[in-house]
Amino acid sequence: MWLGAGSGVNDASGQAQHLGARLSGGLGPLTLGVGGGLWETGSGASATVGGTAGLRLLGGAARPLTLGLLAGVGYARAGSDSAASTCVTAPLGLVVTFNRVRAAGRTIVPWVAPRGELDRVRFFGAQGDQGGIGLSAGVSAPVSGRVGVHGALDWLDLFQRVNGGVTFAGGSRLTAGVGVGRRRRTSPPAARSPRTPPCPRAVRGGQ
Repeated sequence: MWLGAGSGVNDASGQAQHLGARLSGGLGPLTLGVGGGLWETGSGASATVGGTAGLRLLGGAARPLTLGLLAGVGYARAGSDSAASTCVTAPLGLVVTFNRVRAAGRTIVPWVAPRGELDRVRFFGAQGDQGGIGLSAGVSAPVSGRVGVHGALDWLDLFQRVNGGVTFAGGSRLTAGVGVGRRRRTSPPAARSPRTPPCPRAVRGGQ
């Protein structure tokens, strides 16, 4: 189980604050995870939920490099009932993990994960599908026994979409996060967990 916190870094991210928890388990090359958290945008906290599935394609913890496939789905809601936006996000990508990197006398685990994703957004009664590409990178390190810490950065570029007089804003968004939890030796990192999907900002036409 991992506990984590994160924040948007640039203006396009909305500088939203995230708190969440993730639980994962696996059998052989397959790892499944579920998570939940709170997403604070300045106008109130919203609950987010999601899940991930990771499949190890090559390598493993005993080898220098691991290549895996990572997919997920997440849901978030922001705003009041009269002007709420909801977002269902579905990322799909690869994750490369480097298993034998030494630093300060410890073995750390850097990783990088490119992805594509599709978001279904509802805002002001309009609905639109919005695509994007992203890249996550981070590192995890042991603290004591199986307890470890991790840090990560995530870049996401969403493509602007106009539908029904509503503009679903695009742009490049940068977020950062840290966490602590019990490490698994064989599971790929969660990269940007879909438990906190970044609901795109939207405005009515003419505003």
